[in-house]
Amino acid sequence: MSQGTPLVDTSVSAEGVSLSNPEFWLAPRSYREGVFHALRQQDELPFYEEWDFIDSPFPKGPGYFALTRHEDVWHVSRNPQLFCSGQGSNIGDLPQEMAEFFGSMIAMDDPKHFRLRSIVSKGFTPKEVARIEGYVHDKARELVDSLIERFPEKECDFV
Repeated sequence: MSQGTPLVDTSVSAEGVSLSNPEFWLAPRSYREGVFHALRQQDELPFYEEWDFIDSPFPKGPGYFALTRHEDVWHVSRNPQLFCSGQGSNIGDLPQEMAEFFGSMIAMDDPKHFRLRSIVSKGFTPKEVARIEGYVHDKARELVDSLIERFPEKECDFV
């Protein structure tokens, strides 16, 4: 990203914006971040209709609330009686049977989620992260050096 580009356009309004619309996700990052900033200022959680994908083999879902504030995400994460990931967690959700087959840990509820998280989290302790830090640093330097060598005149955004 160029140094003069602001990360958030705070002049943006969230009114009339649909997070379900694929065009929203193609807009400049500063605009999208501006919409999220505006959503975080609202008192109520915004509810969105799911996008109706043409020729989709899956039915349109029931819609969703957009959680954009940390405290809201924290609250629903600690209150499973209010929130469920196990029945789908993406816009354009898969039917329950397919979500179960193609699912990921993020789309699971306890106790299955807890069991897997307990296993996976062992790889992310401070000791384990420190153990692989040198390798990650060396690999990152190798990748960046190869990009510079391959594209000496170009800019690159890392995401």
